Amino acid sequence: MMGHRMNSGTYESDEISFINKMDIKDCTVLELGGCLGVLSTILNKQLTNTHNHVVIEPNPELIDILTYNKLHNNCNFKIENCIISKSGSHTTFTCYDKVVAGSAHRLDTFEKNPRNYEIKNKTLGEFDQIFDVIVMDIEGGELQFLYENYEYIKKNVKYVMVEIHEHMMFKNFERMCIDVLENLCAMKLEEKVGCTFLFKRLPPAL
Repeated sequence: MMGHRMNSGTYESDEISFINKMDIKDCTVLELGGCLGVLSTILNKQLTNTHNHVVIEPNPELIDILTYNKLHNNCNFKIENCIISKSGSHTTFTCYDKVVAGSAHRLDTFEKNPRNYEIKNKTLGEFDQIFDVIVMDIEGGELQFLYENYEYIKKNVKYVMVEIHEHMMFKNFERMCIDVLENLCAMKLEEKVGCTFLFKRLPPAL
């Protein structure tokens, strides 16, 4: 299925369309779930300062591919093999035969041949930058991240683009993520295509 989407030019097409609608040239971007680096390279080219972009990829089996695509496309984002979490020093991350399907959170059993890795955790406060754009595709980890970091998002973040994976998790998972973004993070839903959502910070009250 992923190969078909790549060959047809539809891989990450929803996310790419949202990138083109965001004014992020002077922003600092945190990308959670860099995967193969398709969105990473496109995001990086949008920035005036291409060093203002950190890509988090917890899957150790993807780091070489992500690094290759970074160099091949002359990009300057920083790659970190970690998980953004306040829950202890490490998190168990599971990889599967489908290399892009790895997750620390998914509850379904669709993917085959799981392999576990202990991946270091890092908090947003440990970064030198303050991020004002968050792009998130973390296979079921979105709700935990939002609950742990809603105060940071409300204070600092201009855009959140997130793929919400209810089909990997549980009923009402999507609604719970949206509620956190709207009610705790003070974000407004700008657009939804499929399971990809674009949120923008609400203007300050007069």
